Amino acid sequence: MPTTYYLLRSKDAAVGDGSYLGTDAEGSAAMVTTSLEARRFVTLDAAEHTAAEVGEQFAGFEIEVRNSDD
Repeated sequence: MPTTYYLLRSKDAAVGDGSYLGTDAEGSAAMVTTSLEARRFVTLDAAEHTAAEVGEQFAGFEIEVRNSDD
């Protein structure tokens, strides 16, 4: 059954072409290069909340919707 999740992509990047919000080795918010490394949000509200919290720090995000066959 497909699962929908949300990624925060740099507003300057094309869909499917990264920089995405992820975490660094210390667990802090950081930009990562691929969607596989990106932080996955299970709800749109959670993605929007995080984008509002850290968006200015990283020059803004767009929300990318993805589906997986988990």
